[in-house]
Amino acid sequence: MTAPAPGPNVGDLIRLVHSRMRGRYVLAAAIGATFAVAAFVYGYRTSVPEYRSTGVLRITPLTLKILYAQNDVAPSLFDGFVDVQTTIMKSRLMVEGVLASPEWEEAVRDRPTSVEGFLAGLTITHPTRSELVSVSYSDGSPLRAKLGVKLLIDEYLKLYGERSGNQRLNATVERNERLNDELKRLQADQTEISNRHGSDDLRTLYQLKMSELTRLETMVKDTEINLILAEAALGTADPNASLPVAEIAAADDIMRRLLDERHRVESDLGGLGQKFGKRHPEVLALSARLDDLNRDVEARAEAFRKFKRTSFVNNVGVLEGVPTPAAIDALRQRVKRLRGLYDEMLGKAMELGRQALRAGYLVEEIRSTKERLAESQGRLEQLRVDSSVVGQINLISEPEIPRSPSKDKRKTLALGGGVTGFLAGAGLVVCLSLFDRRLYRPSDVRALRVGCDLLAAIPEVSATAPPSAAAAYALQKFFSGWQSDPRFAAVRVVAVTGTAGGHGRTELTVAFGVVAAAAGMRVLLVDFDPAVGLSRWADEVRTSGPAATGGLGAVLSLREPLGSCVVPTPIKGLAVLPCETVLPYTRTGLTSASLERMFAAAAGCFDLVIVDAGAVDESLDALLVCRATETTLIVSQRLSTASKTVGVIRKLIAAEVAVGGLLLNRCRLRDLRDNRRPEVTESSVGQQHSQPPAGWGPISWAVAARSLCLPSA
Repeated sequence: MTAPAPGPNVGDLIRLVHSRMRGRYVLAAAIGATFAVAAFVYGYRTSVPEYRSTGVLRITPLTLKILYAQNDVAPSLFDGFVDVQTTIMKSRLMVEGVLASPEWEEAVRDRPTSVEGFLAGLTITHPTRSELVSVSYSDGSPLRAKLGVKLLIDEYLKLYGERSGNQRLNATVERNERLNDELKRLQADQTEISNRHGSDDLRTLYQLKMSELTRLETMVKDTEINLILAEAALGTADPNASLPVAEIAAADDIMRRLLDERHRVESDLGGLGQKFGKRHPEVLALSARLDDLNRDVEARAEAFRKFKRTSFVNNVGVLEGVPTPAAIDALRQRVKRLRGLYDEMLGKAMELGRQALRAGYLVEEIRSTKERLAESQGRLEQLRVDSSVVGQINLISEPEIPRSPSKDKRKTLALGGGVTGFLAGAGLVVCLSLFDRRLYRPSDVRALRVGCDLLAAIPEVSATAPPSAAAAYALQKFFSGWQSDPRFAAVRVVAVTGTAGGHGRTELTVAFGVVAAAAGMRVLLVDFDPAVGLSRWADEVRTSGPAATGGLGAVLSLREPLGSCVVPTPIKGLAVLPCETVLPYTRTGLTSASLERMFAAAAGCFDLVIVDAGAVDESLDALLVCRATETTLIVSQRLSTASKTVGVIRKLIAAEVAVGGLLLNRCRLRDLRDNRRPEVTESSVGQQHSQPPAGWGPISWAVAARSLCLPSA
């Protein structure tokens, strides 16, 4: 039975994170501290402390033994009453009264509070069978906390109680007293009117008075008509004056009926005309009927005016017999007397009518006042019973401005924010480190698992600065490890390639050859990358010896022997096989057989052959050249990505190239663990070289190759 695969080891994960961090702990701590300070301040400022103010009300129970003999009834009623009062205090009406008060508006100013927001901070508690009701309000401002409790209690006491007793009971008693006074006043007015007129039924008196007034008005009209007729009979009347139709109707029944019918027809005609229009048959029929009535009224009026009678004035104002001037004067005196009586009677009737209306109003007011008084009296009795049962409401404790917050989350949120900010900042650095695949330090080669061993880490050398002793020491250390490593002890031909151009590949090729030559080896540098300048450098530093008759292409194509194409250098034991201009050999003599043949010939003449094969991704011939050598060294500079290096190594392995290791170039001195200054001087190594430039040692020469017109690869 197959054993289950082991789970992830925590120690391995910690080691993986530690290797990926690559010493960024100080950076993680700094960024974490920055985030922690920012989150600490933010957490402290986002939380607002709450202040709580409390006021206490007391309800004193006064149980009536007569109404409630049982001991368990009164306490239950008392608790129920208190629960109702607490509900009333939390009602929307009460809160809206508080929010609408000028004191609260002044306190909140441009930050109005909603009813729901106020209720969220309001707390009203009432323990069972307790006389105390606690009213508390919480707010971010101590002043608003106190003001909220004070205004709510004041608003409640306006309707349901006061400090010295039950306000509703007192208000009801005062209302009863006012209603009693109003009822007495109304009854006194009613008695005064009855005494003045001798009866309290003024409506009947008013109707009788109006009947007499109508009869008197009829007598005045009849007398005036007789006067007009008498004057017309004697010829003393104005010929242009005519008796009006309305006055004729007062003495003539036929005329009265005609006028009544005409008025009815006019009313019907107006209504039908608006409803059906002027062209409707019924409207046209009524119009014709109205015209007939108008003609009948005119005819009757003309006949009445032409009627002449000879009469004298009797007791009722009727002229009988032949009219005389004395009779006409009597008629005039009678009209005057009747007119005076009519005016006097009309004034008395109007006054009696007003008194009748006032009497009716007083009767209605007395009835309404009695009903309100009865209702108020019943309510007063109920309040007296309720007050006796549940007690009176009194304010015991005034709210005060709180001196310290009741709830303060600022410290907790600030501490939590600081811890979270630190973890976030440090975690950000850890995450970036885990996903950062660049090579910063020599230890990153192992941590990022590029696929080969690190042979050496070379410090960065500036083209303008003096040669670096630390770089010379690193090269010496690399060559010592090369000679002592069993994998490389028997290697005679080695290729130097790179992950990309500009990583210092050619510089390290020269430095490797210089160090090997300084150790007494015969070294040949072969240039397969003419675009960089190793051949050009060899041409410029050559000081003596015969000129080369050819180059790399001539050797590969067998046009020239290897010895006639090698260029010596001022460094003893170091020679260069240059390359022609721009790869003329690529399509002519560059084959695996020609490479093997040339490298075999070079290995027979030199102790070590170092080949500058160019960058794998930038040279078409790099893989072919590297496969023809015994081992290959890969040059990658600091800050290059591990994925790029891994890709180059996979391509070399796929091409069946023996990968010897990795050289990490241009490292910072502080990233190297061993950057001690070597005890290497020009006097100790300069004797091994023929005519070295003045002031330059052989190893320093190699390290400063870029300063001697060698472009970076």
